[in-house]
Amino acid sequence: MNAGDLRHLITFQEPDGTATDDEGNAVLVYKKVCDTMAAIKDVSGRDFYEAAAHQMENIVTFTIRWRNGLRNDMQIVYGGTVYDIVQINHLGYRRDWTQIKVRIRQPQGSEVSAHGYL
Repeated sequence: MNAGDLRHLITFQEPDGTATDDEGNAVLVYKKVCDTMAAIKDVSGRDFYEAAAHQMENIVTFTIRWRNGLRNDMQIVYGGTVYDIVQINHLGYRRDWTQIKVRIRQPQGSEVSAHGYL
């Protein structure tokens, strides 16, 4: 990994309680934890079969310098898109780099069918 690859600004956010939306539903509210520079590897559109159902996942991998305190309940915002953290890999605990696999969050009410279509 080259430090020059870290050219994308991402924002980590953590849950900060709940609020009520216009319809009266409770929604999770997030607050900013930090901004950091990241390298991005897009592996989106990977098809896979699970439990005999064809599904699509939009997976991206962010690589950042080692950072303590990252949790799976956080989210990442990059370019106006919200990503849910799927896995945090500290790359052998060398304390150099951390890879974070994330999934693009689907907007409410846009569930993907078993065939990958809206």
